[in-house]
Amino acid sequence: MEPVSILDGKRHSKVVELQPSVQTRKAAVVDLGKRYAVWTKKQQLDVNTAVTFVNDIDDEDEG
Repeated sequence: MEPVSILDGKRHSKVVELQPSVQTRKAAVVDLGKRYAVWTKKQQLDVNTAVTFVNDIDDEDEG
């Protein structure tokens, strides 16, 4: 249930509790899925190793 402000016939507003529509609930699920990466196959890896550069280019090939 969510509070919704509506106008009555006398131009006064009142707050009533209504159930969210199916469209609103689907949008909330999509937003939560995007926030917590539910539908992605990406993985975050933390690697703590040293980087080694190998110079395997001959000086003769530069020219």
